Amino acid sequence: MGSEVCYSEIERILDSHEYWYILSHIKPDGDTLGSACALYAAGIERGKRVSWGGASHVPISYKFLPFIENYKKSGWIDLENYKDEAPLFICVDTSTLDRTVGGLHGLWKIINIDHHADNMKYGTYYHIEPEASSTSEVIWSFMKSQDWEISKVIAVGLYTGLMTDTGNFSFNNTRTITHHAAADLLARGIDSNFISLAVLGNRTIEGMHIWGIAMAKMRLVGDRKQIGFSYLTLDDFRCTGANHGETEFLVNQLLFIHGVEIAILLIEEVLNVRISFRSIKGGVSAGKMARKLGGGGHELAAGATSDKPISEVIPMILDMIEEEYDKWDSVTEQT
Repeated sequence: MGSEVCYSEIERILDSHEYWYILSHIKPDGDTLGSACALYAAGIERGKRVSWGGASHVPISYKFLPFIENYKKSGWIDLENYKDEAPLFICVDTSTLDRTVGGLHGLWKIINIDHHADNMKYGTYYHIEPEASSTSEVIWSFMKSQDWEISKVIAVGLYTGLMTDTGNFSFNNTRTITHHAAADLLARGIDSNFISLAVLGNRTIEGMHIWGIAMAKMRLVGDRKQIGFSYLTLDDFRCTGANHGETEFLVNQLLFIHGVEIAILLIEEVLNVRISFRSIKGGVSAGKMARKLGGGGHELAAGATSDKPISEVIPMILDMIEEEYDKWDSVTEQT
């Protein structure tokens, strides 16, 4: 475990290093890319040498982000490549080192900035705000508190992270300060409509077909039909021609069904099954469900993976969630 640092200490650490290497998590979303983009731009503006990358390709929906052409996909960081000047690695929105490039360890200087409650507090330094809507909100608060100039380029990255991690400001993680942050970023001249269309209006017909298959398979389970469930197989992706990155935000749609309190989406990949959970405030915890499977996340949004065949994962997940609801309902009745 590293040392917990406050905003002023983050500023001191960043300013004391001439070379920043900013890392996003695997299967990057708008928050990890938006917050990394903002820090990349800030580093350039402060005269730093800056690199940016991650273990996965950037989804097409985020190709509009400033400096995205400098993002480097890499599975491993090799110490031999940095003999002359070792960078400060800045891991954003990444709860464990397993979710970023390989090769990071105690020989590197790492600062871990995140908003996930189950963050492992890895790295040389860490700063985690579980109450924040997004890591982009954390970066905005840091920059404001330390009087850093937030340019229009930085604002584009931060707004992207705010917008995507709050579901266009509709999720329960949206706080008063989240709207303050959004208003501040909008005042810097960014085009929110352009960002929304780039992220949400950049779908392919193949991607829409895969969403249609998931909707057709969707069912409601539980004694009150409070559990929304669906799944996608490799065959579904083959027959539609869609790629796995086109399922971002899909699980959230299940929560929009009247009466649904927790949504579960299973997606079969080549080596495993990815399981996404979303829940409403005050209901069964998505994070608790994910942690039972070795995953993690927030109380309202979490995920895990299983190396079992999807035919085995489906009944296992449904049994687990119904058992959890039985316990939860029992406790609720007693109180």
